[in-house]
Amino acid sequence: MKFIAVILVFFSLPILAQQQMTPENREFPYQLGTSMLKMSKNYIQLDKVFVNELKNDTIKVLNVGTEDLKLSFARIPDHLKVKAVPETLKPNEKGAIVITYNAALQKNGKGTQQWGQANSNFAINLNDQIDDSNRNIIHINANISEDYSKYTKKQLMDAPVIVFDSVKYDFGKVKQGEVVKYDFKFKNTGKTDLEIRDVKAG
Repeated sequence: MKFIAVILVFFSLPILAQQQMTPENREFPYQLGTSMLKMSKNYIQLDKVFVNELKNDTIKVLNVGTEDLKLSFARIPDHLKVKAVPETLKPNEKGAIVITYNAALQKNGKGTQQWGQANSNFAINLNDQIDDSNRNIIHINANISEDYSKYTKKQLMDAPVIVFDSVKYDFGKVKQGEVVKYDFKFKNTGKTDLEIRDVKAG
């Protein structure tokens, strides 16, 4: 009898896995906190975005509950526009959250144009209930850069060129608590001014 029981368990496992991996779970693998809203993704990676570009992305959503779900949004920064289509999802109804990202409006901590890696987020509220647990946050990552494709041939020829005396330095052995310093020197060998927009440690 023990041998038969083992055989039954062995063959039942693939069946259980097939039941869990439904088309719905594949299309909407993420759930918003403990709510009845399922999503195709919970994070938006926009990669490279030109500063003069509007970029759109969509999160597909599904109401898996038995009651209507009204979607609204909070903590939306100025460089984002977010809307739900439709605004209210009936039970088992699919919809979408449409995000428009305006790179030119994303500012850094100094209030000037953000360049390079840029992170932002917004919150999803359901049925006008405010959730402060951060389980309803959608994060967005972008890499903001200049659009050099619109430059003329002359502009490209006259563009600034940054040249470093050295691009690496070995501090050797450093004692714990010791502060060490090294200056990387560079110069602009181009024909127009070089503007340093941002510096980040790698």
